[in-house]
Amino acid sequence: MNILIGGSSPSETNNRGDEAVFNTFCEGMRQEFPGCRITSLVRHPNADWDRLFDVKSIRNFDHETREQSLGRIFNGFNPGDPDNILRVMRQALQESDLVVIGGSPFEEIAENSFLRGEAYYSGLLALFAIFFQKPFVIYGMKQSAIKKELTKNIAKFVCENAKVVTLREESSRESLVEAGISDSNVHVLVDPAFGISPVFEMENAKAVLQKEGIELGAKPVIGVTFRHMYWMWKGADFHLNTQKMADLCDYVIEQFGAQILFIPNQCYNIDTPKQDDRFSHQKVHECMQNKKAALLIQGDYRLPDTLALFQLLDMVIANRRHTCVFAVLHNIPMVALNMGNPWNFLPILDTLSIPEVIMNFVDAPLADLKTGIKQIHDNAAALKKTLAAKLPEHQQKAHQHTKIISEAYRGSVQ
Repeated sequence: MNILIGGSSPSETNNRGDEAVFNTFCEGMRQEFPGCRITSLVRHPNADWDRLFDVKSIRNFDHETREQSLGRIFNGFNPGDPDNILRVMRQALQESDLVVIGGSPFEEIAENSFLRGEAYYSGLLALFAIFFQKPFVIYGMKQSAIKKELTKNIAKFVCENAKVVTLREESSRESLVEAGISDSNVHVLVDPAFGISPVFEMENAKAVLQKEGIELGAKPVIGVTFRHMYWMWKGADFHLNTQKMADLCDYVIEQFGAQILFIPNQCYNIDTPKQDDRFSHQKVHECMQNKKAALLIQGDYRLPDTLALFQLLDMVIANRRHTCVFAVLHNIPMVALNMGNPWNFLPILDTLSIPEVIMNFVDAPLADLKTGIKQIHDNAAALKKTLAAKLPEHQQKAHQHTKIISEAYRGSVQ
């Protein structure tokens, strides 16, 4: 059994959330098809990725850098491009038994145009799968409202030709239906990242802290992940939001007698430092008054080591979806900071029965944010009880993605 998977998860842009989603996929497919071989289409094929997931990575249609892509279409389709990219991909398609499109294939963060953008990439994978007569599926999709007519047309073609589409939440199904796409082959589950196991190996966490030269005291530890919303923030937005986050961190330190541990979810700076959480964390730290009580993870650690740090935390404050998922896996109360994208958090928080932990960071006054965080902190015991009760169901549903995909594949080859 040969499986070829591409899309935004995996992408190999050094993102722990993508790694969690991909890990659940690999483990699930190997349970369904023991001995199966998985080939992943990624932006930067490398041996570390291959060892981490026991896969073979090959280059997708992306250019190495954004600068290289300017004025060009997908790599391999421009006059004079080397033919090895498409040749290797063609061979992988020919040898595959199943093609999988993962992640958020129809997002509109970057413009979709002819042979450019996320939607066109997914459409091309689907087109190739049909051309080579290979069944294809969509795995663990998260989809916000689709605004552009071109994206809607591509999404309709891909989704309705897929053997099955598994979604992370009901709102994704609603977005597809609103775009005029049939949901007859759609299954609504949960974020596949819930399928990974928490890490409670203290030695792993101690090893990371030792490499970083960090010594945590006896005070409570509040984990913080702060992402630069570079595609949304214009002009002075980043500076204003960075200062606001710094003020919030100072409040947490003073109010709860705590120390802050900045934990990056993504360590990727090939195109811009704005994509690297360590850049944002450094900027927040520079604006803080209580710098000595705020500690930064500055190295680049893959999923297992990053997860190990969560066992050290008493609370999490983050504007990244998967940082909040990692908190839930370790039964840690969290504050989800809405940066103008509530659809990224609310579906998860609603199914966990904790919608009260989302806070409107951009629009709410700092005083309101402080009050909200104190309420969540004071209600920590009840939140942990709710999370412990809800987590098993989410873990079980996370593993249904690959079960449904395997059933759809078996049905297509009978």
